Amino acid sequence: AKTVSPARRSASAAFVPSHVSNCISVSMDRVVIFGGQKQSVRTLCDMYSWDGVDWKLITATNQGPCVHSASMAWDTRSATSPRLIVANGYVDVNDTQNTDVWYFKFSSTTSGTWALASPPPCVPRRDAMGAFDRSSKKMVFFGGGDGFLYAFHAEPEKTADGGILKTAWKLDVVPPEHKKDKNGKPYKYPAPEGPSEIIATP
Repeated sequence: AKTVSPARRSASAAFVPSHVSNCISVSMDRVVIFGGQKQSVRTLCDMYSWDGVDWKLITATNQGPCVHSASMAWDTRSATSPRLIVANGYVDVNDTQNTDVWYFKFSSTTSGTWALASPPPCVPRRDAMGAFDRSSKKMVFFGGGDGFLYAFHAEPEKTADGGILKTAWKLDVVPPEHKKDKNGKPYKYPAPEGPSEIIATP
């Protein structure tokens, strides 16, 4: 019987190419999905890959994150040790924000290991799209409800409270005429009733 990924919503997804990781050749060229929610009752921790025909379960050698509405991107800064980056989103169905950044390194097509970034850096958001810009070595998050397009430096910057991803630049994508109601009163920003509820899919 074929492996089938369980139904879910608010999962993260990224394309993972075939690559060499720590001198191990990993045959991929598959779309990877991770986490999400199942029937709004629990947050998932599993990972599957899909080649357009078949699903494969990807197992981890250690406990990683359980998140939904997170951002995920393939990080190629290191030619010898590329990895998946998972950030943002929520850790439970009560929408507790995830402030950690996790890395997943493949040891084979169907296995790998999680590692937690230290110090844990993140600018909390949900439902944002993530992509890694190889030329600038930055991870870009888009959307998530605040109406800005951001680029963050991929490496955390230490602070007194732990660490953050330092903003490289940001762009307000909400037109000025959308920031006030018909009486000229500014909307709350960001807020559900505000000018932007951009929901993007990683």
